[in-house]
Amino acid sequence: MKKIIIPFLIFFSLFVVGSSVLAANSITSRLKGKLLLQVQDKGRIWYVDPVGLQKHEVTFANALSLFQKLALGITNADLIKIPADLDSLNPNLDSDNDGYPDKEELQNGYSPYIPGSNKGRFKTDNNLATRLKGRLLLQVQDKGRIWYIDQNGKRWEVTWGNLMSLFRKLALGIT
Repeated sequence: MKKIIIPFLIFFSLFVVGSSVLAANSITSRLKGKLLLQVQDKGRIWYVDPVGLQKHEVTFANALSLFQKLALGITNADLIKIPADLDSLNPNLDSDNDGYPDKEELQNGYSPYIPGSNKGRFKTDNNLATRLKGRLLLQVQDKGRIWYIDQNGKRWEVTWGNLMSLFRKLALGIT
């Protein structure tokens, strides 16, 4: 009888451990690239790195080092191909100093990084936006601005002033 019970217990424990690991991996893969709002613990915000699949708490104290560690560098030419959420942009910002605010240029299909009237028409690239969903991006050609690509493929500018409110707005509530 002992000969039957011991192998059965070993098999059962391996099955339980294996199932737990698979369930954890499944949840992590579903949450990769998402911002999470821990509603039962003072509204803590977490970011699930889509590459390393690790969960990182986002605070004012660690935001800069977290962005340096996890953000993917992107050029202006590639960034402009990802549709922007216009509400996330500073309405007075004029990156190319041509007299037209970035928000207005984007609304009219012009790049805010190429100065001059009627210059810099661009097309969005949905494949690029889809590939970068959930990623933090570092705009290497414009003072290191940080962007987050949401699950709909839109980019949101992350600033020190909007960091926590933006992440709370975009986060998925968890317990």
